[in-house]
Parts: sequence; structure tokens; C-alpha cells
Amino acid sequence: MENYQLANKAVRKKMKEAKEKWIDDQCVAVEQGMSSGKSKQAFSTLKMLTKTFQAKAKSPRLHFDLEKLKDPSISETFRAQIGGKVAALTLIDNDVDTMANSLKEVLVSTAEEVIGRKRRTIQTRITNEVLDLCDKRRELRKRKFGSNVAMENYQLANKAVRKKMKEAKEKWIDDQCVAVEQGMSSGKSKQAFSTLKMLTKTFQAKVNLIEDKDGRVLTDDEDIMQRWSEYCIDLYNYELQPDLSILSATRDPPDDSPPIQKSEVEAAVRSLKLGKAPGVDNIPSELLKAGGEEVNNILTALCQRIWNEKK
Repeated sequence: MENYQLANKAVRKKMKEAKEKWIDDQCVAVEQGMSSGKSKQAFSTLKMLTKTFQAKAKSPRLHFDLEKLKDPSISETFRAQIGGKVAALTLIDNDVDTMANSLKEVLVSTAEEVIGRKRRTIQTRITNEVLDLCDKRRELRKRKFGSNVAMENYQLANKAVRKKMKEAKEKWIDDQCVAVEQGMSSGKSKQAFSTLKMLTKTFQAKVNLIEDKDGRVLTDDEDIMQRWSEYCIDLYNYELQPDLSILSATRDPPDDSPPIQKSEVEAAVRSLKLGKAPGVDNIPSELLKAGGEEVNNILTALCQRIWNEKK
């Protein structure tokens, strides 16, 4: 352990010295460029040295544990809390943007309180216990080089994660085997064979093949790239002949048109598909459906306000 720490310190020291030497060389290059009339190259080097990292603004994507809404008691609790918060919004005379943002905040905050967020995993056999151990190991990894005790704690946490992962995998395989046996005995052979195929599937390397216009198979990388180029050129250079008379026939709706009805909003909410990814507002369709009468009321008021203001 001590030898590793010494080697790590030596690497860091040499890296720091190499960086300082490289910066000094670049500064000398800037001075020489300015004195020799190569100002463009000098300014380019100076811009590179003074450039700072700018992280792209990214809105966090929330994933709620929507499976809990299938529990009648949890669904009723969610609907009751939503109703109490949304009812007050209908009494406040706000503009469209403020009303929409308020509804979004109410739905998101209530969903976090009642059903909570869902921990996403690539492998379905990973349990919450394993994920908690992974979080603990991640925290210990940050300070494992601080002392021998910290390194030992990290190694113990790593062993615990590997052990639980192995147990979870074995349990998952046993459950799948039981599901196969039950499917074969109950006549659900299609589902049983599908599970069996998933368990016995081996890795198959992806073969890079494509056909040209005449149906011949291309395997060479250059031929494949050329074929994709031809396809994109033909796709985006397709000549359209639109009927421009449709644009002149379009008319604005009359001023005496009826407002949006609540039944229309309810029908639109009922037609929403489940299991779809939410948009930038982080509101999946399950939350709108579980909101009940009060959510339909404020959605109706919001749509009517948009319709009247023609925004």
C-alpha cells in the first residue's frame, strides 16, 4: 500500500511538472509569434490557454416509480393530495405560463412525496439492496487513498457488492427457471420458450452488411459509406409538388366558436398511452391519469384560456 501511494505521488508530481513546462513553452511561442508578426497563430494559442470549460445546460430527467400507482391505496393518496393542491390553483387568476408551471410543480412535487423516484438499472436482477451497497462503495472510493483503514473499508464494501450481485444473479436465474417450468406445465409454451431462449442466448457479433440499389450485398466499409451517401442524397433531393391552394383556403376559426369542453379534455387524458417517456416537463401520462377530477378541471381551464387568448 505504501509503495502504491509513493508511486501515485511520483506520477502526480511528474504530471504537474510536465504541464507547467508545456504552459511555459506555449507562452514562449505566443511571445515569439507576436514579435515575428504571426499574430494570428499567437492569438490562437493564447485563446487555447485561456479557454475555460463550459458545461452544457441540461435539465434533469426525473423517473418516478409509477408501478406504485397500481396500488389502490397509493393511487387514492396521490389523487387526494393532488386535489387539495390543484383546487387552489383554479381560484387564482394567473396567466397561461404561470398556471402551467404551477400545475407542473404540483404534479412533480406530489409524485416525489407519494410514489418517489425510481432507481434505473440496466439489469433487472439488480435489487435495491445491491444499489444501496453500490452507493456506499461509491462514497468510500472517493477517500480510499486517504489511509489504510479507508482502503480496507472500500475493499470490504467491494466484496459485499460482488457477493450480493452473485446472490441476486443466482436468485434471478432460479426464478426464471421456475417461470419456465410453470409456463410449460400451464400451457404457456410460447412464454416459456421465450424465457428459455433469453437464458441460453449467446453473444453474436454484429455484421456490417448493406444492400445497394440492385440488391447486391456490400461488405466493404468504403462501399457501405458510399451507399449511405447515395441514399441520403436521393432522400433529401426528392422533388415534392405540394398543393399550395390549401394554404389559401385555410381560415381562422370564427369568434363565436364554442369553448373547449371538459368532456374533450377527459377524453384526451384517457387516450394517453402508458409507459411512454415524458417530455421536458417530467410529467408522464400516468400522473395525469391518476390526478383525477381536479387535474381535469385545471387542464380544462388552461385549454380554455389558451383558446380564448389564441396563444
